[in-house]
Amino acid sequence: MTASAGATAASPTQTPPTDADAPIPVDFLQVLSPADSSVVNVPQVTVSGTASPGAVVSINDDILIVGADGMFELTVTLVEGPNLIEVIASTTSGSEASVDLVVTYQP
Repeated sequence: MTASAGATAASPTQTPPTDADAPIPVDFLQVLSPADSSVVNVPQVTVSGTASPGAVVSINDDILIVGADGMFELTVTLVEGPNLIEVIASTTSGSEASVDLVVTYQP
């Protein structure tokens, strides 16, 4: 008798994603990381996401132009405690979308 005798094949268990795991879509702006309400132990985080190609994205006071692939990324320095990260995207047609995130730095 082998160890697998009588065992039935089980399908893999998948945990559905939670709201904290999901990207934050707002019209044409989507922040992929970091997740809102994240707690980190490093003094910098990389804010990344997607927006319409050619859109202007500001992350706090830094301004980026979204590339043809629609991706953007910027490293943000954190202070100890909660940090507000404001991401705003504007298109040439005048549309605007924003996402506010709070990331807490606990060294």
